[in-house]
Amino acid sequence: MKGKFQGVIFDIDGVLVFQGKVYPGAAEVLDFLREKGIAIRILSNSTLKSRRSCAEKLTNMDFNIYESEVITASFER
Repeated sequence: MKGKFQGVIFDIDGVLVFQGKVYPGAAEVLDFLREKGIAIRILSNSTLKSRRSCAEKLTNMDFNIYESEVITASFER
């Protein structure tokens, strides 16, 4: 699988989580991809949320997320 994909981008709302509930298998998919050496990026179009707060929220929902994998609308490099 690694030869086909270098990375996968996921949106938070409506893809990983819907109305505050985790889609079944969503956390496991991220773990699976990471185990295969595929980069994960998590997106949020919210300008009010920081990378840290998004990562903490997802971690509290049993996702294994690193702040460095999160990109928000307010993030500047």
